[in-house]
Amino acid sequence: MSHLPVVNDSVLNLLAANLNDQRILDLGCGHGTWGFLIRLKKQGRPTMTGIDVWKPCLSSLRNTGLYDDLICADACHLPLKSNVFDVVLASEILEHLPYSKTTSFFKEIDAVCKARIILTTPKGFSKQYVTENNPYEEHKSGWQQLQLQNLRFQCRTIQDPNYLPEKLRNLINKLGKVFPPLQYKEIIAWRDRNPKG
Repeated sequence: MSHLPVVNDSVLNLLAANLNDQRILDLGCGHGTWGFLIRLKKQGRPTMTGIDVWKPCLSSLRNTGLYDDLICADACHLPLKSNVFDVVLASEILEHLPYSKTTSFFKEIDAVCKARIILTTPKGFSKQYVTENNPYEEHKSGWQQLQLQNLRFQCRTIQDPNYLPEKLRNLINKLGKVFPPLQYKEIIAWRDRNPKG
């Protein structure tokens, strides 16, 4: 998982202040960034399950204590019971799935979540190939805010102007009007299963 650093606070603010008695699924947990951030920055001790399809990531997390349970599984075929998790966090996963698999993905996360789903994804298609010998790192789809809103998600798009080195930022600012794809942005999307009111 990699994302703009400004995404961290935006996602953490979508979680309850105290996470005691909460069950959180970190879908596509990778190297445990969200497990670490939640344990470090939120109050309480939620029960956290990490799922990733790439076994080496899970192996590196086994003895960290960040997760109460680690499972190797495909996000489109979750080996879990329905309505188990208060929060399903799927950060930087959607873009790794071809559009043909996203119906299954949304069906699975809807089934296991009883309260809130939180997604993050790059805005638009952002080319990425295999990294760290992980074949699942390749980007296969790109998403716009409207697509997620059509799936009943609330969304916002964010950009961190300090994410890139200053010289590159200055060049992008000069060329941004000519080459808009150079401006990297993230979509944060969330949906409550049973909205109140």
